[in-house]
Amino acid sequence: PEHETNEEEEKESDQIHLRDVQAADRDLNGITVDITYNLNVPPTWYDGFPTTSPSYNETMVNLHGYNIWEDEDTLEKGEEEITAEGDEVQQQQQQPKLSSFLEFLQLSDPPYKMIGSPMDRKVLFELLKEVKPKIFLEVGVFHGMTSTTVAKYFQSHDGFEDSYVLSMDSWLLDLRFTWNGFKSKHVQETKTADYFIGTSKAQGGYSTMYYHFLANCIKTQTTDRIVPLPTAAQNGAMTLLSHGIRPDFIYLDASHSNPDVYIDYENFYTILKPGGVMAFDDTGIPAVRAAFDALIKKYDLKVAYETRKQAHIFKVKEKYE
Repeated sequence: PEHETNEEEEKESDQIHLRDVQAADRDLNGITVDITYNLNVPPTWYDGFPTTSPSYNETMVNLHGYNIWEDEDTLEKGEEEITAEGDEVQQQQQQPKLSSFLEFLQLSDPPYKMIGSPMDRKVLFELLKEVKPKIFLEVGVFHGMTSTTVAKYFQSHDGFEDSYVLSMDSWLLDLRFTWNGFKSKHVQETKTADYFIGTSKAQGGYSTMYYHFLANCIKTQTTDRIVPLPTAAQNGAMTLLSHGIRPDFIYLDASHSNPDVYIDYENFYTILKPGGVMAFDDTGIPAVRAAFDALIKKYDLKVAYETRKQAHIFKVKEKYE
């Protein structure tokens, strides 16, 4: 019993309890949350996975089943079915071409537009040169400014022939539902800011921002280095665990509300390959700051670089599990 009590106390001391921290993204002051969260990954979890990171093609096919950039002219054949007259006919269904769909959404002809909060380029390029990542994960992509910048860097620099970007986002732009509320102090922005009413207008109440991102990848000619993963960050983290994917470089700029932020930090730091780097955006926002400080405290991390807006840390290099 005493041994069990000591184990429980030790486990309790490893936990971070956030109390009364800002919940909403720069908004709804007075709404707070309490958080206790740990992602527990068994030490043997990565046993059985290849010791080398998966290639661009492997990741694309494992996640999507095919290369999404090469579906332009495919013709899918359906199962044979019996007509009323008893004749067998082969049903064929033409898949809509991606370019045609982007044109339908009016995203193909206008010059591509990038709005967002990219990682500082000087710092980004220095870290890419230092870490030489095979997999760069961006969580919170928006129009793709950072993803396409990193993809172009990989294309134009020696030593990155096998490197690629994994771009993860829900692309829902669902903050608009919070910021247009009576209690929000950002109501006017949802009516006037290009962030909300510009090139990612909603259709039927649903954001078209994912397709804006795809159009930007095509127009910047970076499709050969970008694997999109349209999913919420929590499910995205579980996806990486499921496939044994451990990025060497992670840039986090997803939800700025809690508990989302702290859960994202905990999940992706755990998944980050030992020796890798994790960069954070908008660390000056109260909800983000609380999560960032908690992560640093929990893992006793040294902040390698920090400004009023961005920061990054390195994960202690250990044996690749």
